[in-house]
Amino acid sequence: MEITVSRVQGNLILTINGRMDGFGSQKVTESLQTSLCDSDIDIIFDLKQMDYISSAGLRVFQEIYRKIKERNGRVIICQVQDFPLGIMKMGGFLQALELHTTLESAISSSRNNLSLEKDNKSELKFTFEEIGQDTASLQVLGNLTNIEEGKITDADIQKLLYTPDKFEIGIGAVGKNKESVKNILGNIVILNGDMLWTPADGNATADFFTGDIMKGGEIERFGIFQVTHLGPFQYILTFQTENTGDHSINALVEEISRFAKINCPKFSGVWVMSVKATIEGICSSDIKSSLITAAKKKQDQQPEKEGEKHSLYRIPMRESIIEAASEDNLDNRYQGETLIGFGYGVDLKRAKENFSQEILETIAIMPSPMHQYDLFLNINGAVLRDVPWNPSRDLNLQISQELKNGSLVMMHHLLGITKIRNVSVAISFISSISVK
Repeated sequence: MEITVSRVQGNLILTINGRMDGFGSQKVTESLQTSLCDSDIDIIFDLKQMDYISSAGLRVFQEIYRKIKERNGRVIICQVQDFPLGIMKMGGFLQALELHTTLESAISSSRNNLSLEKDNKSELKFTFEEIGQDTASLQVLGNLTNIEEGKITDADIQKLLYTPDKFEIGIGAVGKNKESVKNILGNIVILNGDMLWTPADGNATADFFTGDIMKGGEIERFGIFQVTHLGPFQYILTFQTENTGDHSINALVEEISRFAKINCPKFSGVWVMSVKATIEGICSSDIKSSLITAAKKKQDQQPEKEGEKHSLYRIPMRESIIEAASEDNLDNRYQGETLIGFGYGVDLKRAKENFSQEILETIAIMPSPMHQYDLFLNINGAVLRDVPWNPSRDLNLQISQELKNGSLVMMHHLLGITKIRNVSVAISFISSISVK
């Protein structure tokens, strides 16, 4: 048994050569598990070289048909030899599977082709829909710049109140009291009331708490930073492209800023976004050790004298505490899985015209000679498996359902170089920011 996995015009094609008996069926199942993406609507099996199929093989087709049917897709088979075709016909499988005589015919019939933007060479192309006109605001607890510069202590940890059905992003932890959480404060995101948290304990595992548990007051939550979105989302932007190599979250943020400047005359330079996308490769920077400890080390250091060289084992005075406590991973992981996340962006040039420097420093890190940028991004996202791509106007309700129905793999703080495709993003342009 030999299995060749390929993609033509976005279509997943499994070419099977040999006997699909018990052993062969297991190999096909393994190939499907590693190659089927949540964005695949239809799937094609080229059976020109498959000369035998057993009941085990039929069960594989039965299972993949069930999975594909859940996303309103089709299982397409082509070039089937007489013996396996007869077995499939006797089992009633030809009523469920779509049969084609050639591979070319199977590919042309696939609806995966309809979702591709053929002319997209360098830019993300999107459609948008206005879903609300009311104003929206941000409520901020803590100060991101102070955290970045190490100006935090145990006293900055606060008990956080839960706001039902809201979207939030921050740095915090779940525990009995401030003392129990101070060394595990990690990345948190709340998506329409459901919370995901990755403790900064170095174990790279995420916890998930549904809104029902949060509303019931069954957990205590503490944090040093939290941004809460208050108000409606105003637009849904949908991006679907074939050319995936250059499409990053940074590119998405640039498109959102460009869209806002054209379509929203009162654009303040700050927006929030709720995102669902197919992953091409996640790059992350996750808090893995204690921010409080890193800040204390920096506070205990004496300022360096001019010309003095610092030890590699010290945290330099200029170093970001968040970077010191975080671990970067640039391995482009989770290709084909689904990303669901929330965060905010700041167009710094526009935002400085509408907000004070003091306000902006609570939510954004200002550019420095070492780090020059015009757009600041802060976004956390959950990686989910078994969540089909299905663009929907009611994106936020869809996010809540899929968090509960999908299989959670991990939650990460995303770097802008994360690669994505098939993106739906709900956007809310912020008119005011209040700080607790």
